[in-house]
Amino acid sequence: MKKHFLLLLTIIPLLLISCNPDGPGIFYKISVEPPLSNSSLSEKSIYKVVNDGTKTYVLAGGAVYKESGSDWDKISAPSGENQAVSLTAFGTTIYSVYADDINSSMYELSGSNWSPATGTGSLINSNDLILINGDTSYIFICQETSIGKYDIWSYDGTVVVKVSSTEIDTHVISCAVLGGVYYLASSNVTDLIGDSEIYTTDGTIGTLTATSPAGGGSSTFPFSKALGDIIIDPVATPILYVSTKD
Repeated sequence: MKKHFLLLLTIIPLLLISCNPDGPGIFYKISVEPPLSNSSLSEKSIYKVVNDGTKTYVLAGGAVYKESGSDWDKISAPSGENQAVSLTAFGTTIYSVYADDINSSMYELSGSNWSPATGTGSLINSNDLILINGDTSYIFICQETSIGKYDIWSYDGTVVVKVSSTEIDTHVISCAVLGGVYYLASSNVTDLIGDSEIYTTDGTIGTLTATSPAGGGSSTFPFSKALGDIIIDPVATPILYVSTKD
């Protein structure tokens, strides 16, 4: 029995070495195993994914990528070294914000080329712009006017309309829609100053109004917390749900 055991201990290392003719056994083979995915996005942080009804687009690593078979094609920036910082889909049109060290502007995609978004001339060369999903009527744009101050605009694909009558203190990051009313979550996550808030608007000029969920009130709504996403359950009452990031 002892002889058989010693023989087995001798054979096992030989098997491990002989498993791979190009190197020292299966341990070598494991160490050089190639990555499972060679996707263009495999080493990049992904920030947003949208779809125009036929193709999927991704904001990743300061650029926009378009679905192409089993991989992703990078769409060239509209100029120089500009970086993509925001992305959304409105109907069948893809919109993105590109920024340099100073300015941000909004663009729309035609094929593989960006051009200034129709009717957004008043937003060209802004400090910062963030695109927020809406519905088939509007998307929303959060524009930084100065440090810690923001204007909110609605956009119907043709013109932009300022829905905020006065500047707000925190930037809008998400939107939920019910019955023609848009609920915008404004969060202190970036500046860490001011309180988070829920605003409502119908998308027309000057209609942005601070509110809080029905039944909540200022005593229970977490204004001091950084907000995440906002959604509405249209079946139950309806109920507004807001996530927090801390």
